[in-house]
Amino acid sequence: MAGLMILFMGFQSTSLAATSCSFSDYKNQGDQWMSSGHSRLAVEAYSKALEIQPDSESALFNLAIACYHSGHLRQSLQALQKIVQLNP
Repeated sequence: MAGLMILFMGFQSTSLAATSCSFSDYKNQGDQWMSSGHSRLAVEAYSKALEIQPDSESALFNLAIACYHSGHLRQSLQALQKIVQLNP
């Protein structure tokens, strides 16, 4: 648990701790979390990216993958369904 707290503190000390983060900042951070095996943190980052650009198919797809790896299957399916709605 202490390791996770240190990891989370590291997340807070990145550029995302700034008040004006862009879509790309959040999406890139999500990509970094996924590549290091931290899908829960990736879900948070992709969700923030989607608050800025809710119709981003790439962020929705990455969110679906991160949710799947986190065990949030319903959220994963919802993200995939939104992609299909955006691009039938």
